[in-house]
Amino acid sequence: MKPEENYKRKSSRAPLFSEILYNSEGYVFKAKAINISVGGLLIRDLPHIPNSELVDIMVELPDYFDFQKIKTSTLKALKREDLDGQTFRAKFKIVRSFEGMSEVDKIFEEYIGCGFSIVEEDGRDKILNYINKYKRNVVYLLHLFEHKSDDSLTRIRQICRIFGYPYQESVSILRQKILHDYQSLESA
Repeated sequence: MKPEENYKRKSSRAPLFSEILYNSEGYVFKAKAINISVGGLLIRDLPHIPNSELVDIMVELPDYFDFQKIKTSTLKALKREDLDGQTFRAKFKIVRSFEGMSEVDKIFEEYIGCGFSIVEEDGRDKILNYINKYKRNVVYLLHLFEHKSDDSLTRIRQICRIFGYPYQESVSILRQKILHDYQSLESA
C-alpha cells in the first residue's frame, strides 16, 4: 500500500448540521451531527457517552432541492424547516476509546466519531442520496463564488443559511468552509 493511500477516505462525507437521537441505558438523548458518510457520523454535544457496544440511533437527513433551479425570491423565503427529511435508523459504535477517562472528562470530549455497524435496509441509499444532492449543490455554490454579482452573493448567503453554515460570515470565510467541505466530498 502506498503511503498516500493511508490517508484516503473510504467514502465521501458531507456536512450534516442537524440533531440526532440515540438510545442509551433506556434513555433517549439528543446530540448534533457534524458530518455523515456511509461509514458513520461525526457528532458533538453528547450529553451522555454510551457504555454499550452498539447504540441505537435515528438520523434525519434534509432533502435538499436542486438550488440551481430555484428562483432567488424562493430561496429567500425558504427555511431549513421547510425541507422534507428522510429518516433512517442504525446501530453505531464509538470509534474512539475512552478507557481511563472519568465520566466528567468524557463529557468534555467535543467531537466523537461513530461507525455504523448496522444500517436499516434503505439507510445506505438515503445517505448516498443526501451526499450526492449535497455535492451537486456545493459545486453550484462554488460556481457562484467564482461569478460574483449581487444576485449570486444573495444566493450564496441564502443557500449557506439553508445548509446551516454561519451565513453572516464574510464571503471569503464562507468560501473557505464550502471549499473544505467540497474537498471532503471528493477525497474518497
